[in-house]
Amino acid sequence: MKLARLTPRSAALAGALFIATLAVNTAEAIAYRLEDITRETLAVHWRDGQGVHAEYTYAGEFTALTADYGYRSTVYSYCTDLAVSVYLGATYQYDLVTLQGQTGLAPVWSSDGGMLNAAFLYYNNAAHAHGDQVRAAGLQLAIWEALYDSAGLNQRDGLSLTSQGPSDRFWVSHVRPEVVAAADEYLNQLGTRAFLEETGLLWLKASHADAQGMFYMPAELPSPLDLTQSVSVPDSASTAMLLLLAASAIALFRHRWRLTS
Repeated sequence: MKLARLTPRSAALAGALFIATLAVNTAEAIAYRLEDITRETLAVHWRDGQGVHAEYTYAGEFTALTADYGYRSTVYSYCTDLAVSVYLGATYQYDLVTLQGQTGLAPVWSSDGGMLNAAFLYYNNAAHAHGDQVRAAGLQLAIWEALYDSAGLNQRDGLSLTSQGPSDRFWVSHVRPEVVAAADEYLNQLGTRAFLEETGLLWLKASHADAQGMFYMPAELPSPLDLTQSVSVPDSASTAMLLLLAASAIALFRHRWRLTS
């Protein structure tokens, strides 16, 4: 798999995308342009009915843009289909559907909770990994591992990024240890944290069979990136100062009102 700016000769990394947006408009197809990706280079291996495949690729967080009215203009996403190509700089069309029945394109995702496990990992950790090259690459590996090697819903057992046994459908090599550590940190949430089977995510299904879909967060629910936004609370001294200033302003307003009335 290779990833490049879209040119007549360019090849690209497979990239169905996890995505969280703030608005929904099901009346029209939604267009997203794949703009950029954090660049952690490693080797991925996957097994399907035709044998074992291996490629060097980038792992990390995509940036996708849209100009469609009613949709978040910038979104962040992750690859889910290893053997399907997309191009940076290209625009893809999507229709909004439910997650039920989605199995990925190539190779097909695990039927034992793979999609829900991956959705759970994305929903809980997209904000934590956002903008961090190592953590974003780790979340990407955790998503791939959950999609292709999941043994059951909300189960960590059997998920290994380095095991190459006959039952393993995905593993990695030539990867920095800190990236594997980040991926394991995310995978360890399976079976140890309250599992959100219903995250509210929907599916943006690509209009063409050779493209890939994306997870989508409806407008009435907070996106993963919204979940960690903090509201600053002033300390007691700051609060006292604000109250003093407010009282002064009220007194000044009353004084001026009396002079002019």
